[in-house]
Amino acid sequence: MSRRHRDPVFAPAALVAAALLLTSGTSDRLHLAGVALGAPVTDVVTLHGAPGLVATTDDGIEWRWFDATGIDVDLLTDDGLIVRQVLVARPEPVRGVAAPLVQPPEFPLLAAQASVAAKHMASVGARHLVEPEDTVSAWRVGADVLVLELVHANVNKLLALDDNAAVRFGYVAGQAQAQFRAPRLVRQFAVDYPKRAL
Repeated sequence: MSRRHRDPVFAPAALVAAALLLTSGTSDRLHLAGVALGAPVTDVVTLHGAPGLVATTDDGIEWRWFDATGIDVDLLTDDGLIVRQVLVARPEPVRGVAAPLVQPPEFPLLAAQASVAAKHMASVGARHLVEPEDTVSAWRVGADVLVLELVHANVNKLLALDDNAAVRFGYVAGQAQAQFRAPRLVRQFAVDYPKRAL
């Protein structure tokens, strides 16, 4: 996921509350770690509880669940708080100890060899997309795209993209539609450094 700009949001509960006004309208969209592309983020809150991080970026609102049932889940939503990207990965090691390997049930490919993962994707009817770099393997799954991010020829992360995100990342041809308006700082007030802190 692109991370050119990120501002922490210190009141994620407000965004969650706003998202509760939305209803789910997904059908046969790509699912990853129980999260459906095109679903409201409230579906994920119901599934995994409150996120550990909510932040604005240049590309959307990021929602992150650390070690959600054994998997790190990182989402990007649009202005309507609809899920457009899902990134899943194994949690980072703690004090040098790797977390147990927990697989997303839809695509149990984390830590799999790239060749094994490719055979699995072909077996479920996904169409391989030509990719010039050998660090990723991209697959068309219905209207969406699943990207296998590779490290040393093994699957390190899985990234699900809706059709618009796939166009924006260059995996499929087309014209990307604007779905998110990045926040802009329009006014910043000068604040004196508190004397008691000196």
